[in-house]
Amino acid sequence: MNKSTNIKQDNRNSQKTPPSSTKITTYKKEIDLNGEKYLIKQTLPNCSNFYFEVNKNNELEKITIKDGNIKKEVFSRVPVFIKSICVNVNNDEEKFELVYHLPRLKKWKTIMVEKTMIYDKKNIVSLSNNGLPITSLNASDWIIYFSGLEESNYANIPILEITDRLGWHKNYTQFVPYSNQVLLDTDDKLSKWSNAYSSTKSTLDEWVSKIANFRNNNIFRFILSSAFCGPLINILNQRIFIVYNYGASRSGKTACMYAATSAWGNPEELKTSFFGTTVGIERISAFQNDLLLFLDEKQVNKSQSSIEQLVYMLGNGVGKLRGNKTGGVQSQNSWKLVVLASGEETLTKSSSTTGISTRCLEIEGSPFDSNESVAESVYHIFDNCYGCAGREFIKILLAKYSDNDFKVLKEKFNEVKKKIKDNTKNDVSSYISAVSVVTLADIILSKELFHEDDAEKSYLMGLEILQQLSKKDEIDIVETCYEKVIEWIIANYDAFSKPMPDSCYYNQRTYEIENDIFESKYRPYGLYCNNTYYVFRNVLENFLESNGFSYKKMIKDFAKRNYIAPTRNEDGSIKTLTVQKKYRNVNIRMFAFPVEPAITETDFQTGVKQTLEKQKKRKIKNRYFRII
Repeated sequence: MNKSTNIKQDNRNSQKTPPSSTKITTYKKEIDLNGEKYLIKQTLPNCSNFYFEVNKNNELEKITIKDGNIKKEVFSRVPVFIKSICVNVNNDEEKFELVYHLPRLKKWKTIMVEKTMIYDKKNIVSLSNNGLPITSLNASDWIIYFSGLEESNYANIPILEITDRLGWHKNYTQFVPYSNQVLLDTDDKLSKWSNAYSSTKSTLDEWVSKIANFRNNNIFRFILSSAFCGPLINILNQRIFIVYNYGASRSGKTACMYAATSAWGNPEELKTSFFGTTVGIERISAFQNDLLLFLDEKQVNKSQSSIEQLVYMLGNGVGKLRGNKTGGVQSQNSWKLVVLASGEETLTKSSSTTGISTRCLEIEGSPFDSNESVAESVYHIFDNCYGCAGREFIKILLAKYSDNDFKVLKEKFNEVKKKIKDNTKNDVSSYISAVSVVTLADIILSKELFHEDDAEKSYLMGLEILQQLSKKDEIDIVETCYEKVIEWIIANYDAFSKPMPDSCYYNQRTYEIENDIFESKYRPYGLYCNNTYYVFRNVLENFLESNGFSYKKMIKDFAKRNYIAPTRNEDGSIKTLTVQKKYRNVNIRMFAFPVEPAITETDFQTGVKQTLEKQKKRKIKNRYFRII
């Protein structure tokens, strides 16, 4: 049993039958705390042979009674009390909010500290950085003091609910940092972002009047409304999405996101770069839960693989699983938010997986119609006008839509989504869902903040953006990869050895001589015969890997879609993905790509109808070049 446990047991006994050698004292004083009056009323700790008092000089004294003799000594010139016990609503962990007086500054201050810091001899010394006179010599006495102070006032210390992240809490009834029931508690490393969200400049009316001037451009309007989607994603149970605006330099991409972010707080402080570490971006995302992450200038991070890893992490909404030094695992970071990002080139590449593409709404164009001077003015406008619209948006959601678990809001979303889906040719469901969330946000903003009762403009905005986004077959990585392989094969037709012609003028020796000439001139890629290209395995692997595609994944998917002709068992199941062919009298396993030649000009002139009818019978689509 440790020392602090013994002390707690002594205190319990002293509360029941206090020894005659101790004295119970209570400190009561009204103080000025950050401009507000606050009453301190706490019972000071009593132990078996000593107790604490506050003298007339406002110093904390330790009074020891031994053999009938009373010894007084100044324990601390800084009196410290427990103002409240703070319980984290996310994990039920407790902290102390301490209130203490600094005589040098002649003022009272508060600080929030973890209990593990207070009750650990090594950690408690770090409180000296905050002005408390705690050293390695008196650390044990301070632990006894705080332990006794907590126990003596256990029933009277108020309980506060805190959180270390922004967003919705308590079943969507409280939104931090705008809640007066759940308080935000962050460390110094995140104070930049917490202060940015808590600060405001100017008024809501001024912000609305200034931002309204730019909403005629649908790219600007879409990005602006996207900034308000963070609080909606969790309520509507939708996926995280990334709105990525790319285009020429100085076209106003960053300026637009700067203006959109100003709805929530100081945009200059909320801006984050792609250049940040993955761990840093993960932690900021978890802190800004239910809001937004503003990432600027994709081009500062040159590694495409690191960009895609970051997109996956942000889109999944879950950070990396990490172990503890003492065993077990750390709590895993998670979030639900919208990511606003910009750059001069596309975020995804042709080799990017479908999962990457479906998470990103890549929008090309200028939010200010390429007017550089207008884009430049945005920074000056919203440097001094921010932080009001987001607060008002949360008030609107709670006041008008929170009844019955946001039933009306969810019904409105389903209505918007159906209308968007019925009026677009885009067939990517994740795009339709994301654009529907933005359209719903725009409808609410238009009506409640901009006093425009015209939902059709919001729908037109959403449909225009959807028209820009890729369709399903355009983001299908397997289809994209296959098209590249076929283009590469056709472009390198001469690098494929041809079978010996059925001609009396050719003999085996002539054919071998010509093959020797062929191999000296070309690096052979394989064989071509009977409208099928047979590609060497290592050649295809090198091509796929050098173009950023996964060799193993692609060939398996090619076989599933019948893009290659594998070797099959008698029951039709795939035996191997390759086929065996003879090359220079050696049996070699290759990948077989069947390719039907294009219809010739003669076919057009003499029998195009017959040819098309033949294709129809073979269930081949009406194409003049067909790969089977």
